[in-house]
Amino acid sequence: MSGRYGRDLGVVWLDTHPDISTTKESHHLHEMVVSSLLGKGAPGFNAHHPLASDQVILAGLIEEDLRPMDHNVFDYQVQRLTPKQLREAPNALSDWVRGHGFKQVAVHFDLDALLPTAFRSIYPAEPGTDPADFPATVGQLTLPEVANLLTQLDQNAELVGLTVAEHMAWDALNLR
Repeated sequence: MSGRYGRDLGVVWLDTHPDISTTKESHHLHEMVVSSLLGKGAPGFNAHHPLASDQVILAGLIEEDLRPMDHNVFDYQVQRLTPKQLREAPNALSDWVRGHGFKQVAVHFDLDALLPTAFRSIYPAEPGTDPADFPATVGQLTLPEVANLLTQLDQNAELVGLTVAEHMAWDALNLR
């Protein structure tokens, strides 16, 4: 998409985690996707048409829980919006799109950006476990908040890509 749309493309990474590590910080490719989009990730996974750091925004990120391996959030100067900032300024994402003049937007929606009580089909909501004991950051957004964000993005640019990741169908798995 970057090769097709160039600087007209903005990417919204709606996730609790930044996925911005490199092979120096992690050996898990799923933790390097944003770095790869910026042309700095795992060898062989780097984008052919890397995005500039101002073409990506990390929305839903919980900064106080960033791990040392997530320092590239600051090193790459990628803009960030926490769940609190998204609630306090519900137009922040559409303002970002308009402010950068993006005509097209691609959205990565990692379901773990949601509260486990708002959507149970995510890893931290595994039946029989306490989300407070989950070994990673747990999301804080609700489905209506995300729906509002996606609606606003669609109203301000052409939505050219949408991924939905990390669906864990716990109830279906247990029912089988």
